[in-house]
Amino acid sequence: CVCVCDSFHCFLDSPPSVGIHANKERGEEMCCFGSDRVQEFLSSNNLQLIIRAHQCVQMGYEFFAGQQLITIFSATNYCNHYCNDGAHLVVSRDLSVSFHVIKAQSQKPFSSWCTPGMKSPVPPRKA
Repeated sequence: CVCVCDSFHCFLDSPPSVGIHANKERGEEMCCFGSDRVQEFLSSNNLQLIIRAHQCVQMGYEFFAGQQLITIFSATNYCNHYCNDGAHLVVSRDLSVSFHVIKAQSQKPFSSWCTPGMKSPVPPRKA
């Protein structure tokens, strides 16, 4: 089984940690969760994969928790400012997944705000 969901106002922890805790960058109403929570949720609900959205990621999609969670973001050049790629996820009948990436550079920019190399805005990931 596959769980497809909204982000539930949670953000992936970077660097990864364990548990759930407040997101200091986004406010107390938001939380961050570690890969242990992903694994616990999947096990408790007899699922193999979580697909989530509504968090900008630089390449249009991103894996977390040993590829047990995928974040997908379809808007390229988010807010006409971040030069991120977008992606669409295709789930086949046998539940295998593939990605169709839309490169930010292939879109005609609406302004000169787009600066190559800008990082994802929501929230900024720590290296």
